[in-house]
Amino acid sequence: MRIKAIVSKAIRMTSLLAGVVLLLGAMSPVSADTIGVAVGSVGSSAAVGTTAADGTISFFIPLTSSASGTYGVSGKGTSADTCTTPNCLGGSLDMVLRFSPVQVGANVLTLNFSDLDLIGANDPTYFLESVLITPVGGTPVLIDATTDTGVLSANTGTQVLVLPMAVASNPFYVTLHFTSQFLGGTPSGTYTNTVETVRATIRPVPEPFTVATLGVGMLALGILARRKRQS
Repeated sequence: MRIKAIVSKAIRMTSLLAGVVLLLGAMSPVSADTIGVAVGSVGSSAAVGTTAADGTISFFIPLTSSASGTYGVSGKGTSADTCTTPNCLGGSLDMVLRFSPVQVGANVLTLNFSDLDLIGANDPTYFLESVLITPVGGTPVLIDATTDTGVLSANTGTQVLVLPMAVASNPFYVTLHFTSQFLGGTPSGTYTNTVETVRATIRPVPEPFTVATLGVGMLALGILARRKRQS
């Protein structure tokens, strides 16, 4: 009788371990984000500018065309510039982000901005910024004064963009094209832009098989837990 109990317990433990393995195996492909690092151009692997340990990049969107360029290349976008109205024609900044390693297929790109001046979140109200998100081999998405679809939270402190992204190769590159614009009625004076930040991450979308495997693992754990309560 004791031997039977031991065997039964061993079977339950084996089933429990199998369920845990299935659960962890299903979760592992989508358990971590890949953080984007700013590089000088598409195809490059050399980081430019300054990136914090958590992946946050600090940058300045130029106010003048003379300060425009690619982030980190020749110091562009790493320090503030000034302009005096009414001669502020606006500037632009390209930021090329490199993601590696990435899983080829369906992914989700998340961009966490601070102080990106979109419609309804611009501060001051006479100043607007925009960002054109262009993945290599993908469709560009423009977030500007008239189209801010994809902004999950919009205020003067935080803006979050969550976009579906088809990844065709590893490494994967996305270009962010920022612009600044002073609107009519801007008070005369000299303006200096403020520092902004972005933290870019990409995460694969679970495949149907992965989701199914996860479900099997959770079901196995549930059945075992129920048997344990009944015993």
